[in-house]
Amino acid sequence: MQEIMVEKAGNYVLYNYYDYCVAIRQEFSVKAGDCDCSITLPTLYSPSERLAVTASLNVQSYRLWIYDALGRLVLTTNGQQARNAELPSVSGAYFWKAELKCLNDNDIPIRRTLSGKMVVAR
Repeated sequence: MQEIMVEKAGNYVLYNYYDYCVAIRQEFSVKAGDCDCSITLPTLYSPSERLAVTASLNVQSYRLWIYDALGRLVLTTNGQQARNAELPSVSGAYFWKAELKCLNDNDIPIRRTLSGKMVVAR
């Protein structure tokens, strides 16, 4: 059995040859699996937890800012450092903003800004 890796979404035609004669012609469409440009964060943390960010597959990099309820910046991190980032130790509501760099279906770089809220509770 032969395998062919298709790396881009699109329409394709596959010809199966048998003794130099076309035996089967197949047409198929390939759609990208995770086309969104997003990250997700849990909405509830305890003060001892580390930041848990999940990025979609086509996110190349991101930068994340977390603000307290008064709008003061309490944490900034990037995708590589996010797993080691310590959350604020004070219980309360926090807001985050992220700037993402992604690739679209045609491997063209795109940027996206997202925001959300989270709670740190004891």
